[in-house]
Amino acid sequence: MSRYAIGMDVGGTSARFGLLSETGEVLFQTSCPTGLAATGAELLDQFRQGVREALASARDRRVTVSGVGIAMPAFVDDQGAVAGSCNLPGLNGVAVARVLESEFRLPVGMENDVSAGAYGEYYFGEHAGSSRRMLFLSIGTGIGGGMIVDGKLLRVAQGCLGDPGHVIVDPSGQAPCRCGGNGCLEAVASGWALVEQAQRMGINAIPREIFEGARAGHAALAELARRAAIYTGVGLATLCVLFNPDLVVLGGGVAAEAGESFRRQAERTLRAHAVPFFSRQVKVRLSQAGPAAGLLGAAALILFQATG
Repeated sequence: MSRYAIGMDVGGTSARFGLLSETGEVLFQTSCPTGLAATGAELLDQFRQGVREALASARDRRVTVSGVGIAMPAFVDDQGAVAGSCNLPGLNGVAVARVLESEFRLPVGMENDVSAGAYGEYYFGEHAGSSRRMLFLSIGTGIGGGMIVDGKLLRVAQGCLGDPGHVIVDPSGQAPCRCGGNGCLEAVASGWALVEQAQRMGINAIPREIFEGARAGHAALAELARRAAIYTGVGLATLCVLFNPDLVVLGGGVAAEAGESFRRQAERTLRAHAVPFFSRQVKVRLSQAGPAAGLLGAAALILFQATG
């Protein structure tokens, strides 16, 4: 008998809710607004309504829901509360999973959104079942990472892998990061960094336009895209020596827009810099999960009992 779960993919401007099967089929979706100014109480009300709608869809389909999984754009502290959320400060200190568990009498699991994305890639991705040690690097507006070892999240700091987007890849002192550091991978290869670098060249473009321009032969944009891929490879070289993955999956909106040429350059740079013992066996692939990645990752927390 198939199992089903509700996935919650929470973001800085909206939250999505889905009813998903263990094969990754999305049977129902709805969404609600979030936002910087929203209070914790307001957001919890929105979350309750989204879960109610997903449960109603499950009843209509006569399927039983095993639980609710939440992908949260923040750390989750030892008490199960949201911590360090810059985009949704109203949720800091709120144990969202416990609130919903009490409300709906269902198991509820919550992880950092990139950690949840790693679960989704591990269990639902194109290479599901082919890796024992999978590193997931999400390159979007910012950069984060998660690692799955034998089906479980590797927890190093803050309940997850820490913050791989802030490994230092440029020691020149010319790449200040929004985190307060300098030379971070995120400061040279993330969506916001690419936009800022293009602006300094007199070009106003979003990441999709930067990579489209690079593919069309725009010399300055091609060099910008190439440097971002090289820095990503340098960052991966460090992460591979530390964590020894057999598979690296590049996900997130910027990685998807960058495409295969970005992946190839990042992989070449990784192999050129990392100790061969750690790099010769690792494969680097692009995520194929698409827009449903967050929902898939959240549902995986329940469907494969990945939390804990």
